[in-house]
Amino acid sequence: MSGKILRISFLGRVFHFSHVILTFLLILSGLKIYYPKLIFEVPPEWIIMAQEVLGLAWVTLPLAALALRFRSTVHFLSEYTRWTLDDLVWLVKFVPGLIRPDKYHLPLIKTKINPGERLVGASMIAVSSALAVTGLIRVWGDWVSPGLLVRAEAIHRVSFLLLLLFLAGHITVGLGILPSYRGVARAMFGDGQITLSLAGRHWPYWTRQNLLGEWPPPVKWEEALRAGIYLSAVAVVLALAIFYPPTERGPAAVRALPPTDGLEDGSYRGAYGRVAIRAEVRGGKTRGFEVSWREPVDGEADGEGAAGEGAVGPVSGSSPGPSPYEIKRAMMEALRP
Repeated sequence: MSGKILRISFLGRVFHFSHVILTFLLILSGLKIYYPKLIFEVPPEWIIMAQEVLGLAWVTLPLAALALRFRSTVHFLSEYTRWTLDDLVWLVKFVPGLIRPDKYHLPLIKTKINPGERLVGASMIAVSSALAVTGLIRVWGDWVSPGLLVRAEAIHRVSFLLLLLFLAGHITVGLGILPSYRGVARAMFGDGQITLSLAGRHWPYWTRQNLLGEWPPPVKWEEALRAGIYLSAVAVVLALAIFYPPTERGPAAVRALPPTDGLEDGSYRGAYGRVAIRAEVRGGKTRGFEVSWREPVDGEADGEGAAGEGAVGPVSGSSPGPSPYEIKRAMMEALRP
């Protein structure tokens, strides 16, 4: 079968390429936070600021797509939430079918993507939602309790690792690393077209409907409902994971200290980035602590600050001092059971 067929529109390619760049930069900055000695030296406050700016752009881009191209976005989401018995049969037969295509015949899938892509894509949507919500909690960390921040941080780390796993599968197919998918990278990083032979091999129904001029099909209310139910389920699971059981709350949350359950009386130390904390625990409660930080001004100049009982601040020293987020993260490390 000769000829080509348009797989990804120009706007789809622009959106995907923009999100790829943001995702790559967020992964680099995220690794730099968790592994400070990685690659190159950058002031921690720069990394935190980059995470906030890039993260907000990463969240805003899909929301903008939803607002500007509502019908197309709903159809896109419905493709990743449409599961039938044929999809499950396809997943079971896919690997054996690669080895023995004459024996294992895959069922016809009547969508633009196959069930393998659907599984990875739906998982990436769920994990990305978790990263977005917990990332926003980190951005506005000054207004949430340390306990909630700790929980959001844990979910963020796990979601980050899961995203790397799903991205590995997505990249393996999307770049045509698998021999049977050679040439598919042109769809996203080229002119958006792939050969008819490649399209017919992996997406026969979609290819036929395109050639007949009957794709995309009209968006039905069932598709919008299915996409809405899926996103709502993701939101409910996230809310339960982050907010249940409830943690300490309050507008001046930076002044609330992490729980000290399981800690014996004594002095505890922790550090995050350029901030170091020494906390005193007596009677199962944090009675006082000291904050110190480093500032790379003409060498390494140390700043010293002390806080009273039960409050972070005021922290004195040369300006600018550590952010509330840095202080809370250092306190979490110091009082980790």
